[in-house]
Amino acid sequence: EAVEEKKEEEYISPIEAKLRQKKPLPSVQEMLIHGAPEDEGKKLTFLESLVGPGLLLIVFVVSLVIFHNAPHSKSNHKKITLPSRNRPIHQMHQQQPPEPTKINLDNDGNEF
Repeated sequence: EAVEEKKEEEYISPIEAKLRQKKPLPSVQEMLIHGAPEDEGKKLTFLESLVGPGLLLIVFVVSLVIFHNAPHSKSNHKKITLPSRNRPIHQMHQQQPPEPTKINLDNDGNEF
């Protein structure tokens, strides 16, 4: 019975949990120079040091191949054109605004 009592943890209210002091974190500069404190003394094997960059390279190459082989002519997006020296920017996107509809009202606000 004494062993079971030791295993039971004391109930901590949510307020007490928030008020507990948190472990101070090292600065970003210190972590960039020395690494994370929990990884101190941990060495990567040769295979582990190649897996991360290797996966990034594979993803990059696959996305590059897909992008260059994709049928861009079937794309639904509007093509972007840069302004030329002969045509100012405000003329590039000339759209006619819709004509306002005229409503004739009398003095009381009724249509006629």
